[in-house]
Order: sequence, then C-alpha cells, then structure tokens
Amino acid sequence: MTPSPIIAVLCGGTSAEREVSLGSGRASALALARSFPTRLFELEANALPEGLDPAGHVVYSTLHGTFGEDGNMQRLLESAGIAYAGCGVDASALTMDKTLTKQAVAIRGVKVAKGLVFEGDSKPTAAAVTAAVGEAVVIKPNAEGSSVGLSLPATKEELEAALAGISRGSWLAEQ
Repeated sequence: MTPSPIIAVLCGGTSAEREVSLGSGRASALALARSFPTRLFELEANALPEGLDPAGHVVYSTLHGTFGEDGNMQRLLESAGIAYAGCGVDASALTMDKTLTKQAVAIRGVKVAKGLVFEGDSKPTAAAVTAAVGEAVVIKPNAEGSSVGLSLPATKEELEAALAGISRGSWLAEQ
C-alpha cells in the first residue's frame, strides 16, 4: 500500500506580506493536520525549502505577495516535479497583476472599475486621481496582495496622505 502524501504547507517568504503569510500558514497547517499528515515549512528565501520531497509531499502554499502568488514559486515547484494545489504559473502571474487581470477580463466583456495605474516615483496628484476615477477611490499596489498598502481614503486630505506615503512600485487608483 502506498503511503499518503504529506501536505507541505509553505508560509513566510520574503514579500511585504510575510507576517500575514506566517499566520495563514500556521492556521492552515493546524486545520489540515486534523485530517491529513501535514508539515509546515517557513520560508526565509525565494527558494524551495530544504526537505521538500517530490515523491512524498503535495504543496499547499500560503505564501502571500511577490514570489508566492506571482508564478515564481509555482515555476520552481513545477521544475522540481512537486505537485501542488492552486493555480499554475501563467494564471498566477496574470492574476497577481491587477491591471493585466482587468484587461484580460474586460476583453471578454466583464465590466471593470475605472482605474489609474501609476509608479510610486511619478505619482499623480489627488486632483488627477479624482478627475480620472471619481471621489470614491481605493489605492492599492498593482502587483502585490492587498494586505499591504491598501488605502480607502474618504476625504481629499486622506487621499493626499495616501499618495504621499507611496515612494516606489506600481500602484492602482481605482473607483
């Protein structure tokens, strides 16, 4: 009889969402261990963890943000022949970029919110944001998860403060 695979829960990582991932990973490992053999792997680098066995593990990743959700971990897992739950490389890369995702669904007829993409080092003024997308706005990283940097400014002053806190990266102001 073939032994059951061990569910390898990946968490941590190096993204800005590391702490969120650690919590997700620990909670998921605890829940999964009630029904399945489970091992928690806390990642410290953008690499496969030591001890991950293609013949004995199936990966359940709770890595958040870059490297975990953008197709890079999935690429490493596939290259190593390790089975995993979740989306593949291409779908992960697409959906990590909010603007590309909106473009992909919009060409298929899905209505999407008005948005303005900008870089942190050349961000628009609050007036330019409201002119482009309206007064009810959300500010979020374009290619990160939403647990870091998300802002829902209710006033012009809050919008100005949100924009002032951005210094680098790709961002999205959305209706």
